[in-house]
Parts: sequence; C-alpha cells; structure tokens
Amino acid sequence: MRHNGGLYAVHNRCSHRGCLLSEGELEGAVITCPCHGSQFDVRDGTLVRGPATTGQPVLDVRETNGHIEVRSATRG
Repeated sequence: MRHNGGLYAVHNRCSHRGCLLSEGELEGAVITCPCHGSQFDVRDGTLVRGPATTGQPVLDVRETNGHIEVRSATRG
C-alpha cells in the first residue's frame, strides 16, 4: 500500500487465525482483519489491537519502472 509517500507490505495471512488481511478494512496505515478484528500497522507490522498477540511480518517493497515488487524482508 502507499501511505504518505512510502510503499509498505505485510504478510497477507493474519497472525491470529490466518484470515486474509487483503479482505479487511484499511484506515490510514492500519489494516483490520475481517475475521476477528485484529489491527496491524502496515508500515512496520506492529500489532495495534488484538485478539492477535503478535505483529505481522513485514515484506520488502519497491517500485521499479512502474511495477511494484515485493519479497520477503531481508534481515539486517
């Protein structure tokens, strides 16, 4: 997603029960899981509200020649 000039991506399966976050509601930088209402900040995967107890894995994302590219985050 784009937010305030940045590109962000988190893993699509909710850490709580595996529901698809892509089917949830996005408000600002917070995605709400459609199944149980857990909320995550898409900028860094932080858990905002449960019932989930852990955040979401963050993915590396970039735009190259008009295409969005996403991959597993590199550790550093």
